[in-house]
Amino acid sequence: MADAEKIVHHVAERVRELVSEAEARAAEIVREAEADAKRIRERAEVEARERLDDVRSALSDLEGRLKGGSAEVDPGPVTVPEPSPEPVPEPSPEPVPEPTPDPVPEPTPDPVPEPTPPPDEGTPPSAGNGAKSPDAVAARLVAMNMALEGASREEIERALAADYELDDSAGLIDDVLSKAGK
Repeated sequence: MADAEKIVHHVAERVRELVSEAEARAAEIVREAEADAKRIRERAEVEARERLDDVRSALSDLEGRLKGGSAEVDPGPVTVPEPSPEPVPEPSPEPVPEPTPDPVPEPTPDPVPEPTPPPDEGTPPSAGNGAKSPDAVAARLVAMNMALEGASREEIERALAADYELDDSAGLIDDVLSKAGK
């Protein structure tokens, strides 16, 4: 068993050496990474300072120019564009108005000829014996004349009732007033 113990001891020693080497190598890798990171950070800081200095310098130069310092701004010649003529619109066809429907004419009353009064001063015909006349045409003419002169419905009814015997005086008056536009 002594051989077995030697082998175990030898293997254990070898494992310790390998672990120690791995730890050393890991520590070396960490140191190298930290050193690289430090160099990168330092280089970035230097570049940032240089850029910041360039910006400050440019800003200072610009401030000096704006305040009329030693460095003057030379604007150079100013180019003014030539005026161009007003654009002429292309001719277009005359607009055609949209067709509109023909207006519906208002109904107009049929023209009624002026009644010609008889030679006896235009009094309506009446029965010679004081009786009322049954002549609907004559009553219509009297009613139309009164309506055109502006008489009210009641006045027309009274006049027709006094001189004419009609079957439908209300219908006749309605018709006359509608044609007279009243």
